[in-house]
Amino acid sequence: LGACLDRKTSVSFALRENIVRLPELIRLGILQAACYGAACLPFAGGAALTYWFLLGDRDINYYLAFRPWNWYVALVIGGVLGAGSIFLVTWLFVRWIFSVPAVVFEKTTALGAMSMSWRRTRSRFWSMAIVLGSWWLAVFVASLATNGLIGMGATRLLDNAGLSLALVLPTVLGTLALVTAAGLAWLIAGKIGYSLMVVGLYLEEAEPQDRQAKADWVPPGISPARLRMLGWAGAGVALLVALGSGALLLEGLNLERPIAVTAHRGRSLKAPENTLSAIRQAIADGADYAEIDVQTTADGVVVMMHDGDLARIGSVARRLETIEYEELKTCLLYTSDAAD
Repeated sequence: LGACLDRKTSVSFALRENIVRLPELIRLGILQAACYGAACLPFAGGAALTYWFLLGDRDINYYLAFRPWNWYVALVIGGVLGAGSIFLVTWLFVRWIFSVPAVVFEKTTALGAMSMSWRRTRSRFWSMAIVLGSWWLAVFVASLATNGLIGMGATRLLDNAGLSLALVLPTVLGTLALVTAAGLAWLIAGKIGYSLMVVGLYLEEAEPQDRQAKADWVPPGISPARLRMLGWAGAGVALLVALGSGALLLEGLNLERPIAVTAHRGRSLKAPENTLSAIRQAIADGADYAEIDVQTTADGVVVMMHDGDLARIGSVARRLETIEYEELKTCLLYTSDAAD
């Protein structure tokens, strides 16, 4: 708040203000999370009913493979429910946007802060939503662009790395580190800009005679100097732990280990998945391993199959756990004869 009034404010002082009000801030977070969850319950219930009535009778892989009409209807209904829940949560978020400043600067209770914010945002909802939404959209686009540039560079490096683990592993780890660092940098920048905008909007709504008192308020408790020392000590310990963990991880890696190739469900692009012919084709293509899936029939016989029912591979909307092995062979044989 002091920074928005052109005053010199230290990070430790700002942290001190928040630490003093931390118990009430925690109560505020729990109360708001409960409200968000309650607001989303009807949408979650609608999504569950949509899945139950439109997609519940067959394995999800059937819908992913064949995409019948009820798949698209479920997607449309789910999209509408998702958009509605996002709009409602966003609306509540903007209406309670002054809750944190009220707790920190006005020393109100969590419920009182939410009530105050609700009153002060009644006439300015859309203007504040557009400003804050535009800011976060810009941060998101900038973050995507940064990750895209990092990805392009990593792709070029991996194209030249071949199958050497000594080259692939550092490239992948370096890319992950860059992506993480860039994401944290944009998140911090986004939070700083967001916080400044929220405090600026809060000052616009605050009474003029209250601004000076709020800016001059000094919280009791630990001093900023002591808090700064604790912060640096904590950062140093975290850095040492990270360096030690990284060193142990790298020491245990075998960079000379060859890369193994696994055929998913056998060589399922050239032969029926999870069959002996798919495994033989994987061996012929030079795979080191073949991944297979197994299910059990109603009488406990283990069969090689991925889905929980026969809808995708046998056009029979029955679950394997309800079919005995002899009947299963009949179902698959009938399906094979029909296809011929």
